[in-house]
Amino acid sequence: MTIRSNNGEFYRDKNKVNLTGRVVIVRPDLGYTLLTEEADADLETGQIISEKEVRGFGPKANIRSNGMIIKDKGDDLLFL
Repeated sequence: MTIRSNNGEFYRDKNKVNLTGRVVIVRPDLGYTLLTEEADADLETGQIISEKEVRGFGPKANIRSNGMIIKDKGDDLLFL
């Protein structure tokens, strides 16, 4: 999984990153891309949460959601 954004803040004491401004999450092995404006990543658990609108596309479908939770280092994906 690759994640990039325009801005990010790393909180060393919490081992978390807050990403803002065109957050792009890509899983090339599965062929999907997700886009949102803000996401929080917990580096210890591998969980990524966004409470902003999420758009995404993959080889067989497109999605639009009010938020998402990626758990277990990218193996599970829940759209809100």
